[in-house]
Amino acid sequence: MDTQAVAQRMEHACEELGLDQATAHRMIGRILRPELTEAAQRQQELIAENVRLCSELQRIREERDQSLAIQREIMQLLDVQSPQRIIHDLRNVLNERSLLRALLPREEGLGDG
Repeated sequence: MDTQAVAQRMEHACEELGLDQATAHRMIGRILRPELTEAAQRQQELIAENVRLCSELQRIREERDQSLAIQREIMQLLDVQSPQRIIHDLRNVLNERSLLRALLPREEGLGDG
């Protein structure tokens, strides 16, 4: 049976089932041009990938916003105007803390004697 005969039988079957002509033509088109079905499937895959990428982009934007909020708070705590100063000032704070820790045991030792 050739594809044209299959198409005619499909159209007749769709009429018997009460399906509209548009549905019948879509089904017949899939039979006569299966490469279009493959293209439609590829299109659906691309749409799904696009949805996934949009979701990932949204997640990354939310992470970025959270990181920027933390950065702004650190800048306020260190009283700096530029994000580039955060590392410099943080190193200074950590160095001062190390110095204080190094001096603290000596002062306690002097008070015991």
